[in-house]
Amino acid sequence: MKDGTIAIEVSPGETRAALIGSDQRLIEFHVDRLGRQSLLDGVYLGRVRHIEPTHSGAFVEITDGVTGFLNQSKGLTQGQAIIVQVMRDASGDKGPALTRRPVMRGRYLAITPNGSNLSFSRELGAGREKARLEDLAPELAGDEYGVSIRPAAAFAEKETILEEASRLHGAWAEISEVADAASAPALLSPPPNGIVRLLRDRATKGEVIIDDRETFRETLMVVQDFMPDLYGLIRRHESSEPIFDALGIADEVDMLADRVAPIPRGGHLTIDALEALTAIDVDRGGASGSGSREDALLTFNIGAIAESARQIRLRNIAGLIVIDLISMKHKAKKDVLLQAAKKAFRADPNPSDVLGLTTAGLLEITRRRTGLPLSDWLNTPSPARLDASAQACAALRAALRESGTGPLTIDASAGIITQLQGPLRSALNAVNRKLGQDLILRPDPSRAGFELHRQ
Repeated sequence: MKDGTIAIEVSPGETRAALIGSDQRLIEFHVDRLGRQSLLDGVYLGRVRHIEPTHSGAFVEITDGVTGFLNQSKGLTQGQAIIVQVMRDASGDKGPALTRRPVMRGRYLAITPNGSNLSFSRELGAGREKARLEDLAPELAGDEYGVSIRPAAAFAEKETILEEASRLHGAWAEISEVADAASAPALLSPPPNGIVRLLRDRATKGEVIIDDRETFRETLMVVQDFMPDLYGLIRRHESSEPIFDALGIADEVDMLADRVAPIPRGGHLTIDALEALTAIDVDRGGASGSGSREDALLTFNIGAIAESARQIRLRNIAGLIVIDLISMKHKAKKDVLLQAAKKAFRADPNPSDVLGLTTAGLLEITRRRTGLPLSDWLNTPSPARLDASAQACAALRAALRESGTGPLTIDASAGIITQLQGPLRSALNAVNRKLGQDLILRPDPSRAGFELHRQ
């Protein structure tokens, strides 16, 4: 597989997507689940419901029953209608995070209304492609829009980029027109679905492999119209073998809900999300190295930092992160560690800041919050285990892979059965249609998970 290959598994109730790196290991994993679609990038005409003077913010109702938090209340009054965009999904007891400076994102450009700056993604570097795009910049810049040129512009023709600029300008003009006639709260521009967002933001030169025929066709149509540089990279997974198994990443996917992650050359990380921060404990285990003890520890710590950076991106961990490395004595080697940390986080498209090492030897990092942490999709908060909706989707996938004849029964916890009979009912019906018979659901209070068997 090429670096940047994206594998998309579509099943009733859930779509899962894996981004694979140059070493054939996961670097990102995304989940979209029925009844829990992301609001990220959606634009709304919201109604200010409450001004929060303590935090200089405001609570804004964006749809019936959904209220987000705007971290800037200056000039606002209660009851006022304002245009906002969701910049972070709801998590736990916190509603969506909102901004009054919407960004219209395409694959090649991002346009900010009421701005005038022109910027280039740091991932474009300073080579020939950036020089080509700089020559194009005068045709993109304007007095009413700020323009950011995104990494995928390096793969696109001039006409494609200009077409996207025109489309984004038109989209904002339409939003403004709809807002003038709408009554708050109202949806002005729907958030993109998970696959479109993933291809828009992450697809590079690697293949995009999709295991569902209808999703494959729909994706081809979207790509043909809006992301033409990707058209030749989209292909269908034809094998009956599950796509993650075929690509050799199934075991890694299964480990994503675990709090312990192995370090490739020995040792492991223990990842715990706390209220104020995420703590990553580094355990050397039986790992050894050549050279002096300090040199061996340095080599091990550098490897632990690299794996921590991968896990942080993979699990979409954000906020303050503290990594408890193996203690070292020499200050010069600690400086090497800091440089290694900065290099490890440089590849992450989500901005991170390596703050430094504390006197206790803890490496501190902050990472911007975008989207939900993967644990919110997979785990219950305490004790950490797969949550009922994730397990219900796994049970439906397993049912579709069952061979043999006769009625198929799912023995499962009450929580899983509740999900299948409630929020995931349409997914259960889809599986029943595919199987040509109804799954038998049997609650078992003694189980934490599920088991399939034929009667």
